[in-house]
Amino acid sequence: MTTTAGFIFDMDGTLLDNTRFHTQSWLEVLADLGIPISAKDLHRHAAGKTTREVLGSIFSQQLSEVQILDYSERKERIYRELCRPHLKPLEGLISFLLESRNRGIPMAVATSAREGNIEFVLNGLDLKSFFQVIVGAGEVQHSKPHPEMFRTAAARLGVAPPHCLVFEDSLAGIEAAHRAGMRTVVVATSLQAGEVMGLPSVILAIDDFSALTPASLLEPQ
Repeated sequence: MTTTAGFIFDMDGTLLDNTRFHTQSWLEVLADLGIPISAKDLHRHAAGKTTREVLGSIFSQQLSEVQILDYSERKERIYRELCRPHLKPLEGLISFLLESRNRGIPMAVATSAREGNIEFVLNGLDLKSFFQVIVGAGEVQHSKPHPEMFRTAAARLGVAPPHCLVFEDSLAGIEAAHRAGMRTVVVATSLQAGEVMGLPSVILAIDDFSALTPASLLEPQ
């Protein structure tokens, strides 16, 4: 029996439903570079990965550091322009975070996003005060599905991995949580519940947080 003591949240697709804006911005940048790719194939390359890793998986030739920075900045600029008018937390999230904080549950964000997008989302949604720990792509050597990001967040929270519950929306993130020894609630913004229920360590799939309470997750699993 494992008792939950800490919550670790992915950011994109988990705290807000913004995956489509990341996809659209990538498609626009890659089209400008003469690289045709479908949204489905892009998702396969991009889910849970850093911008640098996405570029590395799409381009067959080695990119220079100048090119990586240029393409990354273009993509993020378009993403923020697209997302800003629609920036809002997932349904029920604020109430869930408030109740979790009132119960004294330590909470962290562990995301493959870099600092600029973390600030854009957490400050834009006024969420930063809920989280004692924020781990972004710039603070780890390996991104998801490697477990480093979640293990780092757990260590900073001071909660042992088996007592951490992860909220994730990507297959790479689900695998990372499993490899970190953590259980996962899947937020089905980009996946279907049928795709993930039955995967190791997945205990629940939700569309949003509107029907979820911290109390229901604190019982031993």
